[in-house]
Amino acid sequence: MQLTLRFLSDPPPPPLRWLWHGVIPARSLVTLAGAPGGGKTALAVLLAMAVARGEALLDRPAQQGGVLFVSAEAGESTGRRLRAAAGADADLPIVQAAGPVDLLDSAAAEEIIRAIDGAKARVGAVIRLIVVDALASATRGADENSGRDMGKAMAALHDVIEARGSSILLLAHVGKGGGDLVRGHSGILADVDAHLMLSGDAGIKRLKIVKGRDFEAGETISFRLASDDPDTFTASVVNGAAPTGARPTKPSPDAGRALKALRDLGGSASIEDWRAATVVAIGPKPTSGAVREAFRKAKAALTGAGLIDINGSTVTVTDPSLNVTAR
Repeated sequence: MQLTLRFLSDPPPPPLRWLWHGVIPARSLVTLAGAPGGGKTALAVLLAMAVARGEALLDRPAQQGGVLFVSAEAGESTGRRLRAAAGADADLPIVQAAGPVDLLDSAAAEEIIRAIDGAKARVGAVIRLIVVDALASATRGADENSGRDMGKAMAALHDVIEARGSSILLLAHVGKGGGDLVRGHSGILADVDAHLMLSGDAGIKRLKIVKGRDFEAGETISFRLASDDPDTFTASVVNGAAPTGARPTKPSPDAGRALKALRDLGGSASIEDWRAATVVAIGPKPTSGAVREAFRKAKAALTGAGLIDINGSTVTVTDPSLNVTAR
């Protein structure tokens, strides 16, 4: 073990940079969890296209660069999807690596790094995004509830990021008990820089930012995932879509005060202005940490209920006419 000392007088660390703005930071390990067949791979393919082309996905810009798609499962299916999405543009800097993957192998990081270097040499672009599909298939034989096994897998991926500076999107199944977490040991969530949860039905999908290590989580992006055939998908943002079966009429007292504060600001404001108004509306708490937590929970509750829409640094009431009372 070797520790690096950093002093306050040293040059500051670089500012947060984004691979996919507001969702996936650059040089980060991010998990995307969801039910089987819920659209995880389809969304990852669309993100791969956005990165390769330097285009926006769900109205959020992506940094242009090469993509390495590591298919530990369903390699042929994913290959068809990548080719269908690329269309006639066969020169896009996207490379698929299919075959047995074992993140617990001591040479796992080295093997992925070799694949990155080979992909970069072939497509002539820096590999910005690595998609690993999926955690369970890349750790076959491991105990998913073992902190030792899962910690070793996460460490291998962090070694890849440290060596090549790419972002890694790790697809995973949702926990057996449902909710927003990855199936397996709780240490997985601790080891990632961000965690995303994909849910919804055939009509509306919801991408929730559950965790952000260096940015604020809680936002939910609602979108429609459409398909003309089994291998081709498109995604478009749906503003103001409430979760299926939701009854957004009685938020918690703090969430109700936060919603009223936003309405008093005219129904739309910067997140910082809304935060300041909400802190006043909620009233004093024992500590500043309790105030931050109250705002975080209120924002997450209102976003999840479809009562507010967050686009970048702006928050807006989705339905100003809706009469909402706190429970």
